[in-house]
Amino acid sequence: MSTIIFADDTNRYDGRTSEVRPIGGTESSVCYLSEALAARGHDVFAYTNCERRLDHNGVHWVPLTEPGPLTADAFIAVQHPRLFGLVARPRRRFVWLTWRPNNLKHYKNLATVWWYRPFPIFISEHQAQIYPRSVPQPRRKVVIPLGLPERVRHAGPLAQPPPPHAIFASNPVRGLGWLVDLWVRRIRPQVPAAQLHVYGIRDYGYAYGSAWREADSVRRAISGSEAHGVVLHTPLPPGELAEAMHRSRVMLYGGHVSEMFCLAVAEAQALGVP
Repeated sequence: MSTIIFADDTNRYDGRTSEVRPIGGTESSVCYLSEALAARGHDVFAYTNCERRLDHNGVHWVPLTEPGPLTADAFIAVQHPRLFGLVARPRRRFVWLTWRPNNLKHYKNLATVWWYRPFPIFISEHQAQIYPRSVPQPRRKVVIPLGLPERVRHAGPLAQPPPPHAIFASNPVRGLGWLVDLWVRRIRPQVPAAQLHVYGIRDYGYAYGSAWREADSVRRAISGSEAHGVVLHTPLPPGELAEAMHRSRVMLYGGHVSEMFCLAVAEAQALGVP
């Protein structure tokens, strides 16, 4: 049995969060992987911006405000160099890159990356290809795509084809305005009964500590779209969102430069939704 420590400061969450409210792909992936490793018998700790210590599904959740341990068999920092020093002397130090890796070469982070020299774990081949040359290079590049939960991997087919309802379930700042414009101009005129169900409207202020700066631009882009079959929904926890996706005819997403592996798209594919 190994002691494995995760560290992620992207959001305020713990192992129970995905059961009760919406959660991002990075956060849910930390939950999935930490629980899977705990199920294999490892002693797993997850340091996040959670409010208090919690043991859930075999994982020990610890607030990042508490000091990290001196050592561990594996220390996995998610994306950010500012987390590298949480565990002073781990046997192996990794950086799990879930976003674009260009933040590692930023002048404020470069010295930290060279000091700790973490082994990078990529989630896509594209991400590995754009890994900055100005940071320490691994002997080999390891790509491990984000895992999918059982609820989407074994959902099974529907008894009847779904109605002409499309779904958008990604971050709304990643092309929702473009998609709604395309929907109104090109798609809805061809299928007058079609609906586009948007589950991505949310305010990140409660989680990230700052207002969602792009909110006004997105809201302007979708203003009046309800008359063209666009249906806006409140955010859903991952389980309920997967059910809504399963009942959809198609998942629409244009892709985005900052998206290294769109978990929503992968879930749609696993559910059999084009």
